[in-house]
Order: sequence, then structure tokens, then C-alpha cells
Amino acid sequence: MNSQDRFVRAAVVVLALFWLGSGVWLSVAPRSFYRELATFPPYNRHFLHDAGVFSCGLGACLLGALVWDDALSVVLGGVAVASVLHVGSHIVDRDLGGRSSDPVGLGLVAAIAVAATVARRRMLRTR
Repeated sequence: MNSQDRFVRAAVVVLALFWLGSGVWLSVAPRSFYRELATFPPYNRHFLHDAGVFSCGLGACLLGALVWDDALSVVLGGVAVASVLHVGSHIVDRDLGGRSSDPVGLGLVAAIAVAATVARRRMLRTR
């Protein structure tokens, strides 16, 4: 592995930690994130939760790229992570509004993303 390879891999790890760290912070303590970094009103817990889960999806894509050499697997895996966490965000925030069908519809999207990721990985193993 040459120095450029090491730099790129290190950058991917740092970026993944950034996106995962900020995503977890947004998801677990949105009020703290708002107070410390996102000081523009109005505070919206659900919006911050959603930003957090999608940040985690970006981090998952970056980490996936370190272990999988198939771009479609990486993207599907990241979308699956974000989609599953998004369902959780809507369940946690159900008292804030939205539709009662949101978790079901988003759950279907998440199930498709997970199933497609698993199918793609299986397909690549059989080649």
C-alpha cells in the first residue's frame, strides 16, 4: 500500500467517524446539537433526528467502501442503514405529527433496501 492509498483510507475513516459521530449526536441529543452547533431557529427535534439518521447513512457508506469493492453494495448498504434508522426516527417522534402510516411506509422502504443489499452481496459471492 503506497502513501496515497494510506491517505485515502485514513481520510475515509476520519470522514466516516465525523458523519457517524454527528449522526449519533443528532439522533441521541438533538437539543444539545442545536444548542452547540445548529443555533438557527426554529428548533425541530424531528428534523434533527432525520438529519442524524441520514448522516449515519453517509458514515455507513464510507465504512462500507473500506470493506466492499462493489459500489452498488456500498450504496445499498448505506441506504439500508439510513432507512432503518429513519423508521426508528419516525417511531420515536410519532408524537410530533406526521402520518400514522409513516413507520409502515418507511419500513417497507427499509425492508427493500436491506433485502436488496443482502441479495447483492449473495449475488457477488456466487460469481
